[in-house]
Amino acid sequence: MMEDKKDNEEEDDDDEVFEDYENNRILFGSSAVKEQVKKRKKDMKIDLINAQENESEEEDKDELNKWESELIKQGRAAPEIMKVAKKKSEMAKNQIPEICEIPSLDEVMRDFAASLYHIELKHSENVNEEAYLVEEIDKSKKNTENLQSDLKLSSDKYTYFQELRNYIIDLAEFLDEKFTDFNKISDDYLNLKKEKELFISNRIQSDLNDCFYDFVTGWNGLVFDKEGNNIYKYDLDQKENRMMLRKLRTKTQKEKNIKNNNNNNKSIPDINDIEGYISNDDFDEKDQEVYDTKKDEILKKYNDFFSDTNENFKDLSIIKKNFEDWKEKYAKEYNQGFGGLSMPGVFELFVKYELFFWEPLEKYREFEDMIWHQEASTYGTTNMMELDNYDPEDEDNKLLIRLVEKFAIPKVKELVKLWNVFSINQTRNLLRILMLLQDYIKSKDTFFIGVIEEIENKFKNTIEKILSHNPIQRVTPQKNISPYLYEQINYWFWKIFKVYNNMFMFEKYISKESLQVIAIDQLLNQLLVPCLDIIRIVYLDSSDYPSLLKEHEQEELLKFEKICHLIPEKWLKDDYSVPNYLKPLELSLKEFSKICHSNKSSRHTFEIIVKLLVKLRSYDEASKLGKLYKIE
Repeated sequence: MMEDKKDNEEEDDDDEVFEDYENNRILFGSSAVKEQVKKRKKDMKIDLINAQENESEEEDKDELNKWESELIKQGRAAPEIMKVAKKKSEMAKNQIPEICEIPSLDEVMRDFAASLYHIELKHSENVNEEAYLVEEIDKSKKNTENLQSDLKLSSDKYTYFQELRNYIIDLAEFLDEKFTDFNKISDDYLNLKKEKELFISNRIQSDLNDCFYDFVTGWNGLVFDKEGNNIYKYDLDQKENRMMLRKLRTKTQKEKNIKNNNNNNKSIPDINDIEGYISNDDFDEKDQEVYDTKKDEILKKYNDFFSDTNENFKDLSIIKKNFEDWKEKYAKEYNQGFGGLSMPGVFELFVKYELFFWEPLEKYREFEDMIWHQEASTYGTTNMMELDNYDPEDEDNKLLIRLVEKFAIPKVKELVKLWNVFSINQTRNLLRILMLLQDYIKSKDTFFIGVIEEIENKFKNTIEKILSHNPIQRVTPQKNISPYLYEQINYWFWKIFKVYNNMFMFEKYISKESLQVIAIDQLLNQLLVPCLDIIRIVYLDSSDYPSLLKEHEQEELLKFEKICHLIPEKWLKDDYSVPNYLKPLELSLKEFSKICHSNKSSRHTFEIIVKLLVKLRSYDEASKLGKLYKIE
């Protein structure tokens, strides 16, 4: 067995020796051996070079892969990587030459200089690349910070709008609930004021009816509509009681006038001393007590209206601040959400609450004194004093006007319906209200025109009521005259004259055509002039009371003066004769001048009559009287 093993080892050695000479020739001789050794060295050198190249290629490939991965991580472009890789691959293919010539020093220096230039150039590129990368890193950091900031702002914005949404929902629910309660209180008070207005207007008409019934005959107290249906029956039962109360009111008012104006002991009659013209349209004492009791009950509910309200909702300034913050922080969303257009609805309850007891007909008060006006006038206009920040199209700059249009105008229309057209003081205050409205809206604005139309309708309804109740043109004057009846007809005249007087206060606002129809055609020609004719025919020209004219001449002349004085001069500027609508008045004045002439009235009386005739463009008659009494 040992021998077999030995034989096997010998066979292996033989194989190795054989492999050394396989495919080769067996050389004989020293020259052949040398040649073979030289060839083997050359082959070994080639194998060594190839091995080094293979190893270098593997290393380069590993290094290239690693370098490529790093560049990919840095986000470098693939084409650039491939370009560099291709360059390295080409460099790897270059083989070391077998024989290298030793270059000269100049060539080496030139090569080194060229290499240094390329190295410096590459270094410069790398420095620029580094600066670019640093800049990009800074931008990325800033973008990251901005994103984080935007994320926080978005979070804060979301939280803010969630809270704002909940606040607005709560506010809307609060307003809806409170409006129900407020409307109930408002309706109660409005009905109470309507009762007062109706009571006083009926009382005035009853006083007119009492007088009318006394100085005419043929009126049975019945009033018919256009279709012939009886709509009113004059009540005689309380006539004496009504007259007593009327006299008492007149006496009280006279005492007030004397105390306030100290105008007693005048030889010339003063219109403010004349019964009928004196404003006595308040409640009587007992009626006023009943009214005040009901008003106090409503006032208590009014004062307790916000007692159970959350502090965030009861104060308009707090609500206003929340919406101003919305506009200041997120103006774009405020405009997109129509915040400015929504503000009248937010202010509505508080505006109406203050206007609830706004009673300027009795005691004038302007809007500027009210909280809603003060808050609305500064809403969203913190920088209004800076003209560069003022935007005329900003809805918030129009808030005050919108509030007046939506809430103050309807309130004024409500006041017009409650307005007593016989009251001089209330009418003057109503004029002040119109001037107040013109601070916010133009006179040609539909809102303002609507108020004027309400005023016209109030006049028309009042005059139509007088014409239907006291048809003076269709009755016969009472023949049995007396000083008492003269007082009654005087009261009737001056009471109606107050409406005539009040109408011309609105000459600036009511058209000439409407004024001529209502004031001239109806009031003057159908009521006042017929009354003047009755007084002249029945009383002043009566032989039963010859002293009546002398006692009341100045008062009768005053009636003509007041009527003519109110006729606008601009209506007559182009007229050279009496216009048709003034001929009834001219005729009545001429007849009055004849009675004065018969009774030898003073020259002063005729001076006034001549002036009035000239005003009416009755130049011929004025010339005759002027020549007769030597009046220039």
